[in-house]
Amino acid sequence: MPARDAAIARYTEIVNSFAPVYQSAWRDAFGAKLGLAAPGDADVDLITEFLALMAELGADFTNTFRALTDNPDAALEHQAFSAWRAKWQARGPDHALMAQSNPAIIPRNHRVEEAIQSAGYGDWGPFHALHSALGSPYARPEDPSFTTPPTPAEEVRQTFCGT
Repeated sequence: MPARDAAIARYTEIVNSFAPVYQSAWRDAFGAKLGLAAPGDADVDLITEFLALMAELGADFTNTFRALTDNPDAALEHQAFSAWRAKWQARGPDHALMAQSNPAIIPRNHRVEEAIQSAGYGDWGPFHALHSALGSPYARPEDPSFTTPPTPAEEVRQTFCGT
């Protein structure tokens, strides 16, 4: 077999091995977000059902997972959520694992853009406030605006490398 054909065969094997590795990592990451210390293949349906419910309701990703961590009974107000929550609670979620896997604050684009724009005018206050809040991403920030999704007027439609 020529070297080129051998290389193609080898790289095809590598590419084809990616999907199960990715699926396992995805299951483990989302399992941790739901407090499932050792999620199995059967938990994929539980995870995807929750993600689909969030998408259907237009729920904020970070805030919904954190609300599920802090107060599972009030995370989402929807009849379908109640049915899902019962299945999830039957799995015995580990709330300590969830608290380690679900930050209360992330660097939302509209807050990063606000910090950049303000710094451009010499006002470093928004940058320092965001930097301070991000120093403890798993603690509820004193300023609740760091957990608030952008309003339509605050949506950032273009970001740049490095932001």
